[in-house]
Amino acid sequence: MDNFRTLSPRIADYVYAPRVYWNLSTSRLLTMEYMEAAQVNDLKSIQRLGIQPSDVVNLVSETFAEMMFKHGFVHCDPHAANLLVRPLPSGRRSIFGNPFISIVIFYVSC
Repeated sequence: MDNFRTLSPRIADYVYAPRVYWNLSTSRLLTMEYMEAAQVNDLKSIQRLGIQPSDVVNLVSETFAEMMFKHGFVHCDPHAANLLVRPLPSGRRSIFGNPFISIVIFYVSC
């Protein structure tokens, strides 16, 4: 998240890594914050949330481009269980300028 805040501030509010509970984790078990969200490949759930699938595609593409070309650190396990989508808190504008549809992408496994 520090990389997004410092190197990619334009999208930093739209990318989220769940909190790690280090006191409940071991060298073999990572315990993270639970997130209610739709998997990135679950079109019907994304649409039920009022999110445009094209906004998800744009944000995922931009996020990975930022990681590859600016950060030099890339999420290397981007399957559907590790990329989740949810609406931002109401009233916030999306990165695409739409006042009604905002999204956050969770990087559950980093």
